[in-house]
Amino acid sequence: GYKFRSGNVGFEVLSVALASEVDIPLAALRRDLEIAFGLLGLVILAVAVYLTQLLSRPLAEIDRQVQDMARSGMEARRITESGTAETASLARSFNDFIAQIQKARENEGRLLQQLALREKMAGLGTLAGGVAHEFNNALGGIVSNVESALHEVTAPSVREDLELVRKVALR
Repeated sequence: GYKFRSGNVGFEVLSVALASEVDIPLAALRRDLEIAFGLLGLVILAVAVYLTQLLSRPLAEIDRQVQDMARSGMEARRITESGTAETASLARSFNDFIAQIQKARENEGRLLQQLALREKMAGLGTLAGGVAHEFNNALGGIVSNVESALHEVTAPSVREDLELVRKVALR
């Protein structure tokens, strides 16, 4: 406490008494402030933990669901759109991305089926062309022999028959 030097002893006792009365409220105020700041620190810590969990829980859930999808071959599943606006937006974007991949896979499957059908048709066309070529070779020999016979045959009924064979073979 503060002591004033004066010749009056009563004044000195009074000043000691006043100083000790001031020290008591300052000590109590200091203690109250320390408690208040400690509580404020705990509140800030609790809010920080809450906000961290508020953000990390949905992200962890999105991560778990994505890993499940990766293991299952990305079957037609959707990520749950929950949590904060940001995590819900992330999940929505991921779902849109997966939908685009699934559409591309379906389109790829359809295109592969069309390609397989076109390859079969091309093979069938090649086979038909080969068969037609073989028939033309045989018909070419027939036509050649019929024309030779027409030069040698004079009977009208036989000539009519040979002309009919020639006409049919040239179609």
